[in-house]
This record gives sequence, structure tokens and C-alpha cells, in this order.
Amino acid sequence: MYHDRNVENWPPHLNVIHPFVRPDSFLLAADLVAETLSDSEEFRLNMELSYYRHHDNCSTVMLVPDKASLHHIHALQGALRPVFPECGPAPKFMKYMPHLTLGQFPSEAAAKTFVALIRDKFKGFGFPVRSLYVPPPPPPPP
Repeated sequence: MYHDRNVENWPPHLNVIHPFVRPDSFLLAADLVAETLSDSEEFRLNMELSYYRHHDNCSTVMLVPDKASLHHIHALQGALRPVFPECGPAPKFMKYMPHLTLGQFPSEAAAKTFVALIRDKFKGFGFPVRSLYVPPPPPPPP
């Protein structure tokens, strides 16, 4: 069975912007996110299966927002971009695709096979987005 080898480091999550901020700025960033998005309305985020080929020996299977939901993500990114300009210039920033990693595979063929096997299980998969969570900063290194 394949899984996300980084699940212990990064539990399931979707980054809206990437990269984010340095750990010592997390608390301020959380306040800025809350203030900036305070008038945002709830929306449904529908996800679909996809994969990304890193190179011949590694492909990642993930869930990504479907085309109909992507405008909600772009609206959040557009609102946050002026508040966090360090997250990259507009073209690069807007190309980042939030995703939920399901697992890594040893080849593109293995990833495609897995997607074909589970595609029906994820048809119509989505959830309401009512808020964003900014996790606490990681502890400082020893």
C-alpha cells in the first residue's frame, strides 16, 4: 500500500499560499490572515485526483481543486498576496496549486494505475471551507 511518506512531518493539509512565512512570524501571520479574510464567505471545495511526475523514479498522486472550485482558491490567494508579498511574485504565486498528497509512487505508470483504481471512490469528493487554519510554529531546534 502506498502512502504519503511525509505524513509524520506534514499531516494532511492544503496550503493556500506557498511558501508561507518564517516560524517566528506565524502568530502575526495568523492574525493577518484572520483580518484579511474576515469577510470571506463559506464555499465548497471539490477535489479531483491528479498526479505529478517529478522524474522517472518518482510521481505523486494527489487531490487538487477541480476547475469549478479553483476560482475560490484564486480569490483567497488574491486577497492574501498583498499581505504576504514575500510569497513570491504574482505569476509564480498564482501558479501554485494547493493539493492534498495521497502518496508517492516509483514511476508515472504506477501513479496512473493507482489513480485508475481509486478514481471512482473520489468522484464528487469535496468539503465546505468555513475557515483557514494557521498552525502554531514548530518548536525551535535543540
